[in-house]
Amino acid sequence: MGFTNPGPRHFSVWLGGAGINLDATGVRLSTVYTNTSGKVVNREDDFMVLGADGVRTGVEVRTWTDARFYYPGRLDLSTQMAAGRSWVSEGKAWVLKAGGGEEKTTYRAEYSAATSATKEDQLRRCLLVTMKLRVGNVVDTPVTKTWCPGLGIVAVTDAGGEWLATNAAVTAEVAPEVGFDWTTAERLQFSPHSINDLSVKNAIQISVTSAPAILDDGTVVAVQRIWRDSVGLSTATEPMTASWRVRPGGLVTASGTLGGITLIANSKLQLIAYDATGRWLWQAPLPDQSVVAPVRLGNSAVVATLDGSLSAFDLATGTPRWSHRLSDSIRVELSASADRVVAVDQQGQLACFDANGVQQWSVEAGDSKSLIIVPGANPTVAVLAAGGSKFVTYSLTDGQQISHFRNAGRIESLIGLDGLVVARTVTAVVGVDPSSGAALWTRQTARTNAGIGGGSRLILATDDRLILLDERGQPLKEWLLESVKLGNQSLFLSTSAGRLLVWAPRKVYLGVTK
Repeated sequence: MGFTNPGPRHFSVWLGGAGINLDATGVRLSTVYTNTSGKVVNREDDFMVLGADGVRTGVEVRTWTDARFYYPGRLDLSTQMAAGRSWVSEGKAWVLKAGGGEEKTTYRAEYSAATSATKEDQLRRCLLVTMKLRVGNVVDTPVTKTWCPGLGIVAVTDAGGEWLATNAAVTAEVAPEVGFDWTTAERLQFSPHSINDLSVKNAIQISVTSAPAILDDGTVVAVQRIWRDSVGLSTATEPMTASWRVRPGGLVTASGTLGGITLIANSKLQLIAYDATGRWLWQAPLPDQSVVAPVRLGNSAVVATLDGSLSAFDLATGTPRWSHRLSDSIRVELSASADRVVAVDQQGQLACFDANGVQQWSVEAGDSKSLIIVPGANPTVAVLAAGGSKFVTYSLTDGQQISHFRNAGRIESLIGLDGLVVARTVTAVVGVDPSSGAALWTRQTARTNAGIGGGSRLILATDDRLILLDERGQPLKEWLLESVKLGNQSLFLSTSAGRLLVWAPRKVYLGVTK
């Protein structure tokens, strides 16, 4: 049991003193409590170990009360369990008080197993297990759990009432598309958060595959490939802490967060959806692997796969809406506006579809590196050629080629402002008129690692600062950051309503408009 990453830091603390074999199997039980409107009110995380004598609970972490550690682990489920049998588990306990302070004491748990009174539970060979627990001088209200073979816990009766498992379909509320208001960019104020820094106590270790997303409550959603778990990070503390974790299975191949719903495509050819609390919503099969982020088109998510398919799924339910197949695999990131999505395949076919999946046009664009939709009175599509020194613009309405621009050096990325394409090189940005291909201005910069923008503003990230420019390339403001040491890693920028995130290998900066 070498992992300590998937869960609250209490788990690794308990593992350090429990003397558990490294080949033991650990299980995390994560419970989210919501009110009738769906707002999260409390959370609970329990860490259990499967051993030769049964299932032991090592840690209980609850947001509303004390955290408890049990040594060597409270034996909640015995391998000798049967109707009419009882057993006792006792040992040392460590209590971390919710209001501060701690207590080292003992615990004693008395268990009894009985046959369920319901016919359904009897057919499933379920047992009712009642626990009477004392920790120090505190005697808990007895808890009865219904355990069923192959199903686990299907019912709980405790001080809060009776809780029943259900197979009812989960419903999700898809948040409206609210982007960052770039007219407020000058009001951004940044707070730092440590990650991957062993010199900072409790700094989370995490490695992302793409730009993390920011939810409405400030939670940062980081999808990982190395550790395979995806994490919701609370930015209310320094360092950040994990609010929730999910593990979709297989290897993550692509991901994106749309309308508060996180979509993860994996190597098992599945698309899996989670809500803002990490709750599983739905999953759908994919025709092939997806290696580019899904995009939102209305209330649908459009997913591209290596067989050349574009597939649209209802964001709330996962119901397939439409699909279309291009002539070759899709490895270039998609781009979407309010009612159009564009994609280019490996043979250079550039195609545009509306929200109903009806193809609007298709043209030959050649070998491509990236593409963006450029908003404005006459929206266009800018396609950066694979060589990186030229991009071509096409009309979003009918696909007609409009202009092209060639740069002396390699273009790292394109940024779409209102009626303007900004071409970012390592040491300069160039503002280009998409209707003529003319360079309107050039701004020399220090080495830039990333750029992002919209409306009439863009932000560039250098090794030690963020630079805000207007649509004429004029600098408006700078924010000094701790020097970013990237090595062979990437720096990511992402936005949501009122927020901008800078994700570097060892430091995260969250900007909020004030």
